[in-house]
Amino acid sequence: MSGTWMTTRAWLLMLPLLVVMIAVIGWPLVDTVGLSFTDARLVGTTGATLTATLSVTGQYSIGVDPQGANTGGITLTLSLL
Repeated sequence: MSGTWMTTRAWLLMLPLLVVMIAVIGWPLVDTVGLSFTDARLVGTTGATLTATLSVTGQYSIGVDPQGANTGGITLTLSLL
């Protein structure tokens, strides 16, 4: 067997894996770039966002913030949990 045939066969065996990897990595990347050029909202269309709060006493509550002003607080709270 020649080295060229072995190399070709190796690439042919890896081809399905490479196609799947490119699809799994590439689709979200392409979709993200496409969404960045739109004004689409990722959550709902009413402007209400889900809020999660943790009080000083340790009580945790989840609610709806109609103005969407507490998005940073939600992210911080959920990342600390």
